[in-house]
Amino acid sequence: VDVNLMNAQNAISQIGIQYNHEYRFGKFSLDTVFIEEDTVLSKIYKGKFSVIQSVKADRYYRIYSDIPGNFYQNIYTDSLMTYDSTGLKHFEHGFFLNYHIINSDDDSTQLKLMGGIKNDFFDYNYNLTNNFYKYHYLSGNMLFKNKKHFLLANFDYCFAGTGVFDMGLEVMHDYKLSKNLSIRSLFNYNFKDPDRILYNYESNHFVWSNDFDKILNIGGKSALYLKKYNLNFGVNLNFLNNYVIFNEHALPEQIESSNIVADVFVNKKFNLGKFFWDNQFSWQYVYDKSYLPLPQYLAYTSIYFKTPLFKNAAIFQTGVSGIYHGGSYGYAYMPATGAYYLQNQKKTGDYYMLSYHICVQVKRLRGFVRVSNFNTMFMLRGTYLMLNVPDNPFAINFGINWEFYN
Repeated sequence: VDVNLMNAQNAISQIGIQYNHEYRFGKFSLDTVFIEEDTVLSKIYKGKFSVIQSVKADRYYRIYSDIPGNFYQNIYTDSLMTYDSTGLKHFEHGFFLNYHIINSDDDSTQLKLMGGIKNDFFDYNYNLTNNFYKYHYLSGNMLFKNKKHFLLANFDYCFAGTGVFDMGLEVMHDYKLSKNLSIRSLFNYNFKDPDRILYNYESNHFVWSNDFDKILNIGGKSALYLKKYNLNFGVNLNFLNNYVIFNEHALPEQIESSNIVADVFVNKKFNLGKFFWDNQFSWQYVYDKSYLPLPQYLAYTSIYFKTPLFKNAAIFQTGVSGIYHGGSYGYAYMPATGAYYLQNQKKTGDYYMLSYHICVQVKRLRGFVRVSNFNTMFMLRGTYLMLNVPDNPFAINFGINWEFYN
């Protein structure tokens, strides 16, 4: 593929540590769990109250190296150096009180309430400039489940710091109507500042300074699962206001008008003896595609043969899978910032990819070989999901997974 940047490259790295501990008030009991011919001692907590503390530290950086040329419209710092790298240090600390009730007569009924304070600290570094931001959240979590219901809710509210008044709420509810029929519902509400790097940024090729308002995102999902027929279908709906995109000049821009993104999906699996056929299809609707150029259709299918071997000591599977992306004015990629931005030069997508796989499982050992996107070897036209960025070509992948336990 011909490109205009023969010497450009991006190196992206992340390293982090995480530590969590919980002090539980109350007693434990031991229970023996039998797994095939093995036994495992399970420690069951009988108390109701505990204290949880979590600490997390991460260091991210993206180093862009290049010899500046006529690919970029602007050079702000140095015509011989790039200065387009970005670093981020993130530290998070949380302290929570946890209250957990399990019905002694029915272990399937549980209620868990957790609440506390979470502190986030961000230190951005770009063009020899440091920018420090801090967020202090009231954070809560609720879990309730019994034989028919599973309810999980998460809540965050920034009461002090850079993103004061930021708020996020996520709720998931599974309702089992019968053995073969269940409904899953999701709801989320987010009213938050954009990422701080979208406000102010300086590099050799890009400089911006913005005063953005908070982004409002309200979303919901409802899906019906019919286990007996291996079928599920549903709808997703998202309402966006004051959302931020990268425009045709690869600069962040806040869209004050509202937008609606919705999709209807259906997943169906056919069982024909030892032959299986999995299908997934999604139709997407975007009210204003000029700012969110998503494809209208997405489809996936997989036909495979699966059978036990050697008196059920092993399982063998082989088959072909394919994926299709509808056509749209897909995004373009800006190497200097690593951002995907709008373009109206050329439509991308509207093609399919085919892969072939072989999988084997022997007790707790699993292995696979996958020939990915083999149809790219004989397709007459290119496969592009983004402008000037080709999709993954033909490749052979393999791997094993072997679990050990006492």
